[in-house]
Amino acid sequence: MLRSIMNAQGRAVHAATLLQSDRLQMLEGMLGRPRLESLLRQLAERATQDLNAIVVALEAGDGAQASGLAHGLKGAAGMLGAARLAAAAEAFCDAADQGRSPMPALEDLRRAVADTLRYLPPPDREDPT
Repeated sequence: MLRSIMNAQGRAVHAATLLQSDRLQMLEGMLGRPRLESLLRQLAERATQDLNAIVVALEAGDGAQASGLAHGLKGAAGMLGAARLAAAAEAFCDAADQGRSPMPALEDLRRAVADTLRYLPPPDREDPT
């Protein structure tokens, strides 16, 4: 599955800016494809949940909480080779920690999450039956 994502016609160049293929290949070799795909699904779920929680924290005026969530997302994304997502989360942290308005960085983080989710396996969904 990962090779098909990385090599899909019309996606390869864009995916290369979002995902580090060398990191994904290394992790696939170390962990095996099923485990890596599971971790990528978890990242997809976490990115969505953390983005929502960051917005809630900002609305509540809790910049420290928002920055902490972004910091955790940065680490998870970086470890799994989601370079664009990790960079956007880091930029958000920097803005929040330096007392600058995090809103431009939040918009960039939203785009990075949306773009990255297009190339990750979808989160597991519980079967309601």
